[in-house]
Amino acid sequence: MDTNTEQEENKNNTFNLIKFLFYKEGRINRRIYFAYTVYFTIFSSLINLPFELLGMPLGQNFSILNVIILIPIFYMSLILMIKRLHDLDKSAWFLLLMIIPFINIWLMYILIFKKGNEEVNKFGNNPESTEQYHKLPLSFKITIPLFIIITAINIIVFIKIGGGMVGIKMDQSLSQIKNTLPKMIGENLRLNNIWRERRTLNYEFQITDRKKETINTKYINTTVKEKIIKTLCNKQFSKELMLDGGQYKYIYYDMNNLFVTDILITNKECISN
Repeated sequence: MDTNTEQEENKNNTFNLIKFLFYKEGRINRRIYFAYTVYFTIFSSLINLPFELLGMPLGQNFSILNVIILIPIFYMSLILMIKRLHDLDKSAWFLLLMIIPFINIWLMYILIFKKGNEEVNKFGNNPESTEQYHKLPLSFKITIPLFIIITAINIIVFIKIGGGMVGIKMDQSLSQIKNTLPKMIGENLRLNNIWRERRTLNYEFQITDRKKETINTKYINTTVKEKIIKTLCNKQFSKELMLDGGQYKYIYYDMNNLFVTDILITNKECISN
């Protein structure tokens, strides 16, 4: 094969792939649908992994990246679902079933496992009878192990670094509290910010009427700490979080935003008190 012919074939293959992923016309069989679903899952996981490691998963931060990365993947996934429905001689309107609980599980089962029409239907020829779109980027021998490895890595990152279910519970409570910040807790104490770092909820306070050198840090680390421990250990939500490995950190700054001291509360403090 000469160079020009090879270049022309590469262009045609590229065009066919773009048409395959972005145009809803035509049919695909269950094998191709499943394979590309796995590819998209792997790709999304690989893209999301660095942000998980940084504690900033896509979907919560980096809205521009969400648009650039996740929306095209979502669109291509819809296109594949439509083509798979075409293979079953169903219209794209069946996708509306995806918003119905339990029915959506049944639909996904049909898309993955049910064999398509063997004959020509109103959406085109049987994809099994043509070579169109049969050349997949990866073989199943590579796809399945890679999918398992990436999934395992993401689970480990989710639990060890992202905070797991504890992190999710903390994020849910944060979304309600952060809308009210900053707010005064007392005459001279203001809560400026709350954020999560892995399994730690950080509360940032500012003592609004004193400089660092005039603040009694011993009082904060003894009397104030005892009050905080008593409050957290008697509340069901915070008590359950600490039993699951979560912890609370209270950070204090002076009127000039200079660091004064911090207090870390874990389940050990509840046990010892």
